[in-house]
Amino acid sequence: MHPIGPVAIVRPIRASLSENPTAPVSVSKPGQSKLPLKDIPGDYGLPFVGPIKDRLDYFYNQGRDEFFRSKIQKYQSTVFRTNMPPGPFISSDPKVVALLDGKSFPVLSMCPKLRKKTFSRASKVIPEFEACYSKLYETLEKELSEKGKSSFQTVNDQAGFNFLCRAFFGSNPPDTKLGDDGPGLISKWVLLQLGPVLSLGLPGYVEELAIRTFPLPPFLVKKDYQRLYDFFYQSFRFRSR
Repeated sequence: MHPIGPVAIVRPIRASLSENPTAPVSVSKPGQSKLPLKDIPGDYGLPFVGPIKDRLDYFYNQGRDEFFRSKIQKYQSTVFRTNMPPGPFISSDPKVVALLDGKSFPVLSMCPKLRKKTFSRASKVIPEFEACYSKLYETLEKELSEKGKSSFQTVNDQAGFNFLCRAFFGSNPPDTKLGDDGPGLISKWVLLQLGPVLSLGLPGYVEELAIRTFPLPPFLVKKDYQRLYDFFYQSFRFRSR
């Protein structure tokens, strides 16, 4: 197995947080011995051909779990290089380094060039959480008494969105032009982004042509995205004053 106990290793890749990655970064706890650095195993295959092969294996030939399990066994490591679907023509660069164990994740926040800023509204987190989720249960009780039924998911999504906006930006979405539409607009936008890696239960060749080969048209969510952009822009500008 890859030595990812006391030492976590990140090789420079294009998606790295470092602006000028020139050498591997190793992190170890004080008083612990360093294990030898090893190159991350794996490969990306031939351009275009490699990503397409990995996509077919991920969705059809092996499935998600077996796709990663087979590579762990092949490279004898839970950290390896691979192509991540959907690949061409949706993703211009599908090359990633997969981290498939808990001990390798901390290195992502230990990069010396990662910007770390103190959350200036930390004192607002608990009060806003209590306020938003108290409102959640009030809304559930009101809907149950008036209609005899209520959707917890809908109310919970709204409470979570309101909490984050109030805690981070000091802005209450229902008091703005966005109203209560935030969670629904975000769901539509996320669906468009994740569409190429979802399964519709259709024959493989149909899904390949319909959602995995070409990007879904952005005009489907352009207006919704603009509303979200305007809300966050105004909220951030108000907080920055």
